[in-house]
Amino acid sequence: MSKTWVRYFLITAGCFVIDSTITFFMPFDFTKNSYMVVPYVGTMVFCFLVNHVEKEQRYLLSVLVGLYFTIVYGNSLAIFPLLYVGLAWGVNKYTKGMHFQLFEYIYIVFSTILAFETVLYLLMWFTGMTQLTVVLFLQLRFIPTVLFNLLISIVLFIIYNKVEWRVIKNVY
Repeated sequence: MSKTWVRYFLITAGCFVIDSTITFFMPFDFTKNSYMVVPYVGTMVFCFLVNHVEKEQRYLLSVLVGLYFTIVYGNSLAIFPLLYVGLAWGVNKYTKGMHFQLFEYIYIVFSTILAFETVLYLLMWFTGMTQLTVVLFLQLRFIPTVLFNLLISIVLFIIYNKVEWRVIKNVY
C-alpha cells in the first residue's frame, strides 16, 4: 500500500498554512465593504497532487483534506469534505492523466474557485450570514479572488513542472 497520499496531505496542509500567511498580510476590512481576496494555494496544489494518488486512496485524501480545512479554517462548515471529494472526482474525470497543460490548469483553477465560492456564498446567504447581493459579492470578493489566484496559479504551474512529482511506473 502506497503512502504517497500521506505525503501529499502534508504538502497540501503546508500550502494551507501559506494561504493563512498570505491572508494575514492582506488588508482586512471589518465592515466587509471593500475588496476581499481569498487565497486558494492549498486547493490549487491539491488539484495537482490528487491525480498522483491511486483511485482508492484519492477520495480518502480528499476527505482528510476537507476535514482538515473544516476543522482548522472553516470552523464548522462540514461541506468542505464534500467539496474536496467533488474536486478530486472532477479533476480526475477532466484530466484523464497526470500532467496538466497551462490552460487546462487555469480552467480547473477557475472552475474550482467558482464552485467553492458559489457554494460558500449560497450557504452564507441561506443562513443569513451575509447581506451582500450577488453583484456586490462578484465585485468585492469573487473577481478579486479569481484574478489573484490565477496569477498565483501560473507561478504554481511553473513550480509544479520544475519539481518532479510524477512517479513513472514500469509497466513491464
